Formats: sequence, structure tokens, C-alpha cells
Amino acid sequence: MEVKKDILMWKEEQNGSYNVRSRYKVWRNAKKIHSNLNTNENWNSIWNIKAPAEVKHLLWRLCQDYLPTRLGNITDHRTHSFHDVKSLILDICSKEDRNTAGKVAVAIGAMWKNMNDLIWNDEHEDGSKVDWLAYHKWSE
Repeated sequence: MEVKKDILMWKEEQNGSYNVRSRYKVWRNAKKIHSNLNTNENWNSIWNIKAPAEVKHLLWRLCQDYLPTRLGNITDHRTHSFHDVKSLILDICSKEDRNTAGKVAVAIGAMWKNMNDLIWNDEHEDGSKVDWLAYHKWSE
């Protein structure tokens, strides 16, 4: 009787080979299952704020962890009563009036754009100008 050597097999692929794509799918499915267990989420609170549609969509994508961000590093020490950015955003959107939540959302959108301009174009605006641009975008 011949003894075959043990090999590692990745059960998520038919050929048994590990790849990043299938690992990402496993990770996303696990996140969705975990997220669905949280019944305190009120996604309508994001969609009901007074802010441009692209800013609402940015907040939703941040909450879904669909964007590669370093926001955790920025917000961890500021969010004492929240365990993550999603909780903070949903709390603001559901407890503040839609104008205030909209202003916060547009400010986040302006900071996001400024960060991306720095990363991709090596350009960025002064913080006071980002604030001014956010205010005028919200006022439109």
C-alpha cells in the first residue's frame, strides 16, 4: 500500500489552491454575517441627512468598510463611547437633525477628497479652505 504525502488544500477553490480572491470572498461573507447580527443599525439615518448623494454614499461605504482607510487611526482616541467609525457615523446621523448631520457628512467628504488628492496627485488644500469648501458644498 502506497502512502501519499499530506498537502495543504484550500477548500474554497475546486483545485485546492489558495488565492487572494477566494480569501477575500470568505472574509467579506464572514463580515456580512457578523454585520447582519447587529440589529441596532439604522441605515435610513444616513440616507435622510441633508447632504449631497455622493457624500451619503461615502458615509455608507465607510460604514460598510468598503474603502481602504486609516480613519481608525484618526478616530480611535476620539470615539470613547463608540467601538468603531460606523457606530459614530450612525449615531450622528440618527440623533442629530438632518442639517447638522449633513454638515458633518459633507465635512467628512471634503476631508476624504483632500486626503485622496494628497495621495494620488500630491496636492492638498489648507484645512481652513477644506472647511470653507465643505460649507459651500453643503449650502448648495
